[in-house]
Amino acid sequence: MTQSNKDIIIKSLGVPEFEYREFKRDAAWIWLDKFFGDPESEDAISLIPLFWKWWNNQWDIRDEEFIRLTNLHQINEVLTGQVRVNALSLYNEIHNVHDFIVQPNRFLNIEIRKVLQELAAKEEMKIKKLK
Repeated sequence: MTQSNKDIIIKSLGVPEFEYREFKRDAAWIWLDKFFGDPESEDAISLIPLFWKWWNNQWDIRDEEFIRLTNLHQINEVLTGQVRVNALSLYNEIHNVHDFIVQPNRFLNIEIRKVLQELAAKEEMKIKKLK
């Protein structure tokens, strides 16, 4: 059985799985804020299952790049000392959300557009009620 990228990274870097998941989730929220800049839109988009599938795929692409650059798939032990520090630094650099240059794919864009249109319609109804 082959190990997943996540399993290789968790094992090699000695990172608990919950920290890995939290880091990925927090990065998604940072990306949403960077890309949309509106908490209501971000909350609505985060409820789209396709968003999380897309995000996980984007994250996995970066995990694959990290594993390729570090040859972690050939190392079957936990990294220690300066090697671990350097690997963690590279991992954080590759996964720096502020440097992500990614756009949602067309399928996700369709879903996002629907959600944002629904939000706009709700806002319009609120405004009409105020008049």
